[in-house]
This record gives sequence, C-alpha cells and structure tokens, in this order.
Amino acid sequence: MIGLATYLLVRDLRSLHLNTLFTLPGHALSLTDLVPRPVLMAFGSIPTAIHVFAFSLLTALALGEKRSTPLLACVSWVLIGVGFELLQYPEDCPEFFRYGNEVLRGNLCAYVAAGVFDWWDVGANLAGTAVAYLLLRRFSNKSWR
Repeated sequence: MIGLATYLLVRDLRSLHLNTLFTLPGHALSLTDLVPRPVLMAFGSIPTAIHVFAFSLLTALALGEKRSTPLLACVSWVLIGVGFELLQYPEDCPEFFRYGNEVLRGNLCAYVAAGVFDWWDVGANLAGTAVAYLLLRRFSNKSWR
C-alpha cells in the first residue's frame, strides 16, 4: 500500500504505460503536479526500496531455511537493483546488449533508453536490502543465525 501511494503521489503518472487511464482530452492527470518538488525528491525512491525489500523477503522464503539464505537473497536483489539502475546511466544501449536473443536485447535497450539514472535509487536499493537482511536475521529461526 505504501508503494502504491508513493507511486500515485510522487511518481509522474504520465510516464507509466497505463497513463491512458488517467488521460482526459488534451490533458494528462498527474498528482505530482500537486506535490511540492522537495517532497518529490525526498520520497521518489521509496518504491525502489520497497521493491528490493519485498523481493529479498520473498526470495529468502523461497530459498528455505539455510544459514546463507538471508545473505544470498539480499545480495542477489541488491546486485539486480543496482545493476539495472546503473544500466540507465549511459545515453545509448551498451555494446554487450547487441549480442544474443533479439527480444531480450530489444527490451533491455528500450529499458536503458527510457530510464533515468538516479543516485537516490541506488541508495534506496542498498537501504531496502539492508533492512530486509536485518529483519531476516532478527526474526528468522535459529538455523539462519
């Protein structure tokens, strides 16, 4: 619910693929027009943190009760999250995407072209997985500790 509320209040709905649901003739409705810029800056990366937090917990659940589970789940998701954020840094599709499966290459290049690199999102990835790791270690059964 927090992630959804953040998307509605902080992220620009005009950038979503579902923006046609929020379009009036000649206008696009976005709640970000009503939120002050400092608030947008402060809370814009919350969905990123919630995403890696939730997927770290779900991955740990799927991996089962092994001592390495919390670390493996959290490190995997921080690498995925930060990796995809770093992919948005270049202006053009990286050369190594030009090889391999055409569908995957097209989707990754489209992601890079549409994305905007943000250090706040890198920090949110780190923070979300750190909180997930601490939570898993604190409330897990004794075999994880």
